[in-house]
Amino acid sequence: MTPQPPTGTTGSSSVAFAAGPEHEEAQEPPLAKEPSAPPWARWTRKWTGSRRERDLAMPRAVWFLLNCLAGTHVPFLSLYYKDQLGVKPRDIGKVNAAAPFIAVVSSSFWALLATRTGRPKAVLLSTWMVAVAATLMTGSEFVRARPQDERWWYLAMFTVVNSSFNAGFIPILEAWLLSYLHPYAHLAGPVRAFGPLGFSLASVSVGWLMGKLGPDTMWWAYGVTAAALLVAIVLSDWSALERAGQPQRSVHNGSANGSGAHGRPETLRDSEKSERLWDIVARQELIWYIAATLPLHFSRQLSLSLHPLSLRYHFLASPGLTSLAGPLRDAGNVALSMMSGSLLDSVGPRGLLVLAAVLQLCRSAIVLVAAIAVPNLPDRGTSPATPWLARAAAALGSAPGALWARHVRDRAARWAPYIAILAEPAQGASVAAAAAGATGVIGCMVPACRRTAVNGFMHSINFGLSLGLAHLLGGHIYSEMGATAMYAVGTGFAGVAVGTTLRFWSMQEEEERGAPEGRNVGEEKGTDADVPPEGKKDL
Repeated sequence: MTPQPPTGTTGSSSVAFAAGPEHEEAQEPPLAKEPSAPPWARWTRKWTGSRRERDLAMPRAVWFLLNCLAGTHVPFLSLYYKDQLGVKPRDIGKVNAAAPFIAVVSSSFWALLATRTGRPKAVLLSTWMVAVAATLMTGSEFVRARPQDERWWYLAMFTVVNSSFNAGFIPILEAWLLSYLHPYAHLAGPVRAFGPLGFSLASVSVGWLMGKLGPDTMWWAYGVTAAALLVAIVLSDWSALERAGQPQRSVHNGSANGSGAHGRPETLRDSEKSERLWDIVARQELIWYIAATLPLHFSRQLSLSLHPLSLRYHFLASPGLTSLAGPLRDAGNVALSMMSGSLLDSVGPRGLLVLAAVLQLCRSAIVLVAAIAVPNLPDRGTSPATPWLARAAAALGSAPGALWARHVRDRAARWAPYIAILAEPAQGASVAAAAAGATGVIGCMVPACRRTAVNGFMHSINFGLSLGLAHLLGGHIYSEMGATAMYAVGTGFAGVAVGTTLRFWSMQEEEERGAPEGRNVGEEKGTDADVPPEGKKDL
């Protein structure tokens, strides 16, 4: 059952998603109080949970299974391509870059199609099943039977098909989650916390099964998890998102002609109905949001694109130690997701974006220092040419009386894999902070009827464009200059992200200082102006 929003809501784009004061008579807090139950049914509550827990069970299951699906194959794809198919790291970067570049266009297309048709569930299911079939073809005998030099072409072909149909999956699901939790946006973080749990469980389980049964176990696990996720999406309630795109909505206790509590139809605000999608995207705040978060996503994806290969061949980490990277990253993600509600209260969505950039910079800098301690040698899967950072470290180590003496360097090289692994919680916390901040920013700036389309556009920029460039550039840098240079570039972009997110945060303070007295910032654009104080306090 979907948590029912207050019946007087107007589709406000505020973070709290609360209704305006003109509809106070029609409001019914959906999850505030448990309805009375007969005595014979009260003993079952400890098994079934409260009404709120039952309502949140479906989005938790969807997010859990979605990340389980990623955990069955994403951590092992690079190693599978190299060890089982014989694909070179540079070609792996090209294959991985194909999907995000296609997603730049397809993500916005499917999200806009779901908005225009008013059938987001049907659009998501039909496209996603094609994407699952294309992914399974990647691990089929059809690809393995090709000559080794041609395999990456077939991998790229199936990757293009997969990304073309799968790109709208996350934006549509994000819009569904916001509509489902309406008006309790602060619950999005705890719901997302089930995602890293699923990813860790799947990656550890599938990794263990692959060691026992062989690498093809990954594809069987992917198929079973995809079927379970399909069932969860079919059983979930999408009525809230479908109603958000309708031009007119009536209060449930109004008259038969659709009039609300005040004898008139409850329609979307005129600014929401008349404002075109391009007008929303072209707002200065959203442009600054893209500029602030693009370096953050690029830095993250650049360091993660070939990170498993780097741990194995540059840091010489054991398979057991390498397998800890995912669970540690997910632990940081879960921890910050559970705290996202209180952090939104204290620093706001833009402050969370700054926190995400700072955490990403800390993680990138730690891994870079660990990578410098390990020399890039030809037998570690990198170019025979020593990268400039490793060359500088070697010169520093050979200088007499230098702080970085040779025995200290050898000891640092021995501990470098552990240092790189222990930095992973900061990476996961950065992902969670960025997701919570993005949810708050989109909720504040975008009307409910446009969130699916805007989510698709943001996904195509922040994930499609940045991920494609990161894979393409990361594979080239890793092959030509080594892992150390790859981490150095990622650290540089993380530093840029800190500056851009700080600027984006300071813009909010400037807007608040420049707002006329007695008027809320964002009243002109329909953000928080019609939200009562009690609605804002919920977040």
